[in-house]
Amino acid sequence: MLQASYEEGGALAALSKDALTDNLLTFMFGGFDTTSIALTYALYLLAKNPEQWDRLRQEVDAVVEPGFQLSIKELKDLPYCTKVVKETLRLYPPAPLTARTTTSSFDLDGLPVEEDVHVLIPIWWVHRDKDVWPEPERFDPDRFDKEVPAGAWIPFSDGLWNCVGYRFAMAESTILLAGLVRSLTWRLPDDYILTPSCNYYYYYCCCCSRCCCRCKGTQRVPHRSFVVLCWLFYSCLL
Repeated sequence: MLQASYEEGGALAALSKDALTDNLLTFMFGGFDTTSIALTYALYLLAKNPEQWDRLRQEVDAVVEPGFQLSIKELKDLPYCTKVVKETLRLYPPAPLTARTTTSSFDLDGLPVEEDVHVLIPIWWVHRDKDVWPEPERFDPDRFDKEVPAGAWIPFSDGLWNCVGYRFAMAESTILLAGLVRSLTWRLPDDYILTPSCNYYYYYCCCCSRCCCRCKGTQRVPHRSFVVLCWLFYSCLL
C-alpha cells in the first residue's frame, strides 16, 4: 500500500497521508486483538479436547522439524490446523455480530425493509444454525471437510465488504497456533468454566438464549495479556 500510494497514476496515488495512516492502523490493530482472541479460544478448545490436541500436534510435528521456522509455505501442509482455526472462529467469533445499513428498500422473505435501516447480523447465532451445523456447540474441526453453504460461516463477514484482512488473519492464526502447539502443552483447571461476558455484543446476539443466564460469576479469558504471550512465542520459539 505504501509503494502503491507513491506510484504516479496508480490506484492509490490520490490517497492522502491521513487516509493511508488510517488504513495501516486498521490493518495493524484490526488484526491484533482479534487474532489474540481467536488463539485464546483455540487453545481453550484444544485443552478441553485432548484427542484433537494430539492430532494437531502430530500434524505439526510431521510438517515442522525441530528448530525449523514456520512460514506461509507450510500452510498447505497443515490442513487440520487450518480446520481447528476455522472451527474456533465458528464457535467463538472475535466479532460476534456485524452491522450494515441498507442502501435501498427490499423484501426479505416477506418482511419489507426500508432504505437507510441499520441491520445487525448475529454472527454468533448464524454459526449455531442446527440446519447447517449438527450439534453446533460441539468442537469438531472435521466439519470443514465438506463445503460450507454460502453465508453459513462468516467470522470475517461476507460479500464485497468482508474483512480486508481475512486471508492474512487466517494465515497468521494458523502459523501461530502451530507454533504454540509444537512448543507447549496446555491444561485447564478442573473447575474452569468459560462463558462469554454479557457485554452489549452478546446482549444482541444472545438475549433470547441461556448464554446470558450463564454470564454471572464466571471467569473470563485474558485476551489482551494473552496476545503478548502469543507474540513472544512466535518470535522466540519458532
